[in-house]
Amino acid sequence: APPERRRAAMGYDDEFCGLSVKGQKICLGCSCCGAFAGLITFIILITNRRTLGPGQQILVRLGRWDRTGYNGPGTFQLAPFKGTEMREALRLGASQYASLRHIRTMRYVAKEGPCFEFIDPMYDLHRIGQKTRLTANEYIRVINARTGSERISRGPATFTPNVTEQGHNSTAVLAFVEGADMLTSDVALVIRDKLTGELSLATACNTPLGPVFPTPTQDVIETRRRIFIGPHEAVLLRDIDGQSTLITGMTPMTEVPGICDDDIPEQSAGGLAFFLPPLTRIVRMRWSDYSRPQESALNFTALRTPTAVSARRRRSSRSRVVREHQFSSRPRTWLVGGDFNKVENLWVNRGSGPNISRLVRAGAVTVHSTGPNAPTAQLTALLGASSTTLEFGNLIPGNAWTICSLTRYTGGAKNVVLGGPSNWAFGHYRGHAGVAWYGTNFTQSSRDAVRPDTEWVGMCGKSSGQADELAWIFEERVGRPVTRGSIRSPRRPARVYVNGDTRKSDFAIAEVVVWNKALPNSEILEVAQYFRDRLHDAASYVDQVDESEQVPSGITRNDVIKIDMRAQKSFYKFQVRTNDNVRLVIEGTIFWQIVDVPKMISATSDPEGDAWAKSRSVMLGAVSDMTWSEFLADFNQVVERAYASQQSDTFWGERGLRLISMEITGYVPLDQRTIDSLRRIVESKVDRITRLTRQRSDSDVRATRIAADIALEDNRTSLIEAQTLNARMQAETRGATEGGKKARGISVFLKNVGQAISGEAVQPVQLYEENLRLRSLENQTQKLFNGQARVFLKPNATNVTLTLPHDTPRAPPRRLNKPSQSPATGLPAAGASMAPVAASGAAGAASAAAHVLEL
Repeated sequence: APPERRRAAMGYDDEFCGLSVKGQKICLGCSCCGAFAGLITFIILITNRRTLGPGQQILVRLGRWDRTGYNGPGTFQLAPFKGTEMREALRLGASQYASLRHIRTMRYVAKEGPCFEFIDPMYDLHRIGQKTRLTANEYIRVINARTGSERISRGPATFTPNVTEQGHNSTAVLAFVEGADMLTSDVALVIRDKLTGELSLATACNTPLGPVFPTPTQDVIETRRRIFIGPHEAVLLRDIDGQSTLITGMTPMTEVPGICDDDIPEQSAGGLAFFLPPLTRIVRMRWSDYSRPQESALNFTALRTPTAVSARRRRSSRSRVVREHQFSSRPRTWLVGGDFNKVENLWVNRGSGPNISRLVRAGAVTVHSTGPNAPTAQLTALLGASSTTLEFGNLIPGNAWTICSLTRYTGGAKNVVLGGPSNWAFGHYRGHAGVAWYGTNFTQSSRDAVRPDTEWVGMCGKSSGQADELAWIFEERVGRPVTRGSIRSPRRPARVYVNGDTRKSDFAIAEVVVWNKALPNSEILEVAQYFRDRLHDAASYVDQVDESEQVPSGITRNDVIKIDMRAQKSFYKFQVRTNDNVRLVIEGTIFWQIVDVPKMISATSDPEGDAWAKSRSVMLGAVSDMTWSEFLADFNQVVERAYASQQSDTFWGERGLRLISMEITGYVPLDQRTIDSLRRIVESKVDRITRLTRQRSDSDVRATRIAADIALEDNRTSLIEAQTLNARMQAETRGATEGGKKARGISVFLKNVGQAISGEAVQPVQLYEENLRLRSLENQTQKLFNGQARVFLKPNATNVTLTLPHDTPRAPPRRLNKPSQSPATGLPAAGASMAPVAASGAAGAASAAAHVLEL
């Protein structure tokens, strides 16, 4: 169909609202565009409308260095086409702080909690950290990273650092909290001024007692205890200029350094106490030790052949701390600087493992006392340059291990000291002291943990434990805390070396100690204290005798710090020959004394050894002037001659010594013939003594037996005398008893009879005699009738007449007196005597007996 019909059919009109078809098209297009623009605007407005909840904030960037913000809750229409950022309000607890940074000036401000607020739109949140709580004895040293200035924040307080401040030698806030050193009457502090380098001694004289907080320009580098000197002791001090000062117990206190005026008493009985001044050390002497008795001469056979003395002295560590220390767990490897044998290129191992052979592979090493500067420790160590290569081999053989070392930088080349393959380093790394790098950093590695970096670093590391326990610098844990993931396991190096790769250093190694296990923290602290003791010993004392001095082997030496001016005793034992060539080993004692300390110090470095050697030569001369028989007769003459010869000898006076006495306590011959002869003499003397003793014993036995017999006879005589005396006393007692009874009976009889026959012619005594006669006859008659009587008849003298009693009439008995009777009972009255009745009865019985038998 034509176009017109089609338009008409579709409802188009050639003219609409006075618009042509073309105009209609334009109008329709504009309407569509307006509607689309409105839709876009609506969408833009809707998308820039934000609803914020409580604690929400939206930032709108208005320019490169400008922005605004809206804080919830609420609904906000934002300007379109502006950058926005949603963030939460700042919420801090009481122990937290926030660091904010201005986007335009890049300045930092700190916001302390507790708080809940919106951050200014012009600031960004840099970090949220924990505040550091400081007690009364703690402080923090902080360094401003922008200006380099330091400040000290003391406790008790809560410390909030700025972002530009970082902890001293650390990036973690908690790592640089330091405890204030306590100043007491017996403890002083050595303080170093970091601007001038001067050292000062803080004591109770110039500083109040209690915790000492250093200023930002000061460092407390050492604590020193008061040194006590007795009235009989002396100490030699040496300063940095080499000047020596002798302090004795009788030195005036005004001349002693380190003593306050308030400590000086008006009167002193001797003895004093003082602090060791800075840059001053005590001179430590090494004397031969003969104060212990040697093996008895009776068992001494080694001197029969002289002992050869090695011409080459084996170098060994002379440190008293090393000699006396024992670890709780024995290490596999314990290498001490003084034990290195340069001739054999061998480092002697004090542990349970093998020695380190072929140690030096390139360059040269020396064994010498070394330290960074005067006030710090001068340790005997293995020194090498960057051209020196040391190979320890498989120093850490197992997967469980602990390694501790005492090392330091010595020159300009500063990288790794103890290293291994795969970037393994321990103690030092890339010029920083106090870093552990076991393939990756297990400590901070951007700064020195020990300052200055040439100072000794006592470091320990182990294979397992908490993250902060994997590395230690002395007593401080310096392991990096793990913020995410699991604890990393330190990697063991296949071998350990020094300067074995491109990481070169000038180094000094004092000690290396390795265990085949991960030590507990208590034992690591023990190792740290051991390292501290070594440094303190080396910092406080300086040896009088140089290491290069040749010391004969087999002689024990002791460290002498305080010189004892009292009498001392030394034992000796050596071989001598008499005038007749008899070899002997004699032993004894020498008593000597130091009387002039300055002379002794200037004349000798070993007074005890000199006294022993001089006494030995004198005794040798005295014995050689005597024969064997003279020696046996009286060996005290040897002592007398030797002692007399020393009274005028100037040897002792030149050395400030005095010989008090000499003694011989034993001797033994060495020749077999002399021994046999002496044995025979001894045997004869012993036999004589035995026989004398036996004879004396026999005499004593006989004398004892005679004395016993005499004592026995004396006892028998005493017994007889006692028995006789007892018998006589018994008889006297018995007679006295029976006589008393008879006397009392007679007395009663006479009294009663006398009362009964008073007035009659008969006397009571006559009646008593008659009574006795009648009793006797009655007794005879009774025995006769009982058959107890015996009659002996003789043939030539027998005239017996028997008259029977019944053939003769018996006369009635005669009563002398009738006693009174009791009217009641008819019995005799009380007090009436029965004697007459008895008498009449007895008379009748006697009469009857007379009729029966008549002799």
